[in-house]
Amino acid sequence: DVSRGRLIECERTEDAQAAIGLARALAPDVVLLDGDVKHAEDLVEALADDPLTEPVPLVVLGKLSAEQAARYIALGVARTLHAPYSGEALRSIVEEVVDQREGRTVRVALGEPTVEQ
Repeated sequence: DVSRGRLIECERTEDAQAAIGLARALAPDVVLLDGDVKHAEDLVEALADDPLTEPVPLVVLGKLSAEQAARYIALGVARTLHAPYSGEALRSIVEEVVDQREGRTVRVALGEPTVEQ
């Protein structure tokens, strides 16, 4: 609903490699990840280690214990959201994370300068 906030386009996959490919190809504003699926931490690490997806904020959703949520935060996710949650709560967190991302400067390493530069 555009009247309630920004338009949010979604892509969905249940395949980890496809998720990485989508994130690389589409450069999304945010990635939502189900923290209850097997190997979710591995996917978070893969996205954080990839130079093309590392700047994209991650939000992990699910029935997370305090320890699991802390582990995801330590891995660099922007936010965690504990199930059950409402659509409004999810939209609010996504918009907050996107707003925070838009407000920060992304630094890109261009390599070492040459003598001529």
